[in-house]
Amino acid sequence: MQNKILPQWLEYYKKYQGYGFWAAIEKLSHEFIGWFHFKPALDNQDEIELGYRLRKAVWSKGYATEGSRALILKGFKELGTQRVVAIALPIHKASIRVMEKLGLKFEKKYMHKTNQEVVKYSLDKDEFDIA
Repeated sequence: MQNKILPQWLEYYKKYQGYGFWAAIEKLSHEFIGWFHFKPALDNQDEIELGYRLRKAVWSKGYATEGSRALILKGFKELGTQRVVAIALPIHKASIRVMEKLGLKFEKKYMHKTNQEVVKYSLDKDEFDIA
């Protein structure tokens, strides 16, 4: 991870000001509970991809919604983001609920480059309640 993944992640900070990867830290314990990303999508740089990976021990506690909402707000208010997208495996119902709770709408189901079927959701800036 240190020699391969971290250098790739750090490149986002250099290339795409304001976008990249964030550690998810639990407020009370200050423990690392996972990470979020908010970065230009590989297949369409006009779309900003939102994603996260959280430790199983913290699932269903609202962290995915809280972190995702914060990044969407940052994108729309500060970075000039016009469109946010997210993908998930269809079996990850909780992640799909998070996307829907945040206002993302189902766009399509397709075969991802990893040879897995995924669902894609999207949200345009003019559809999001920034208040």
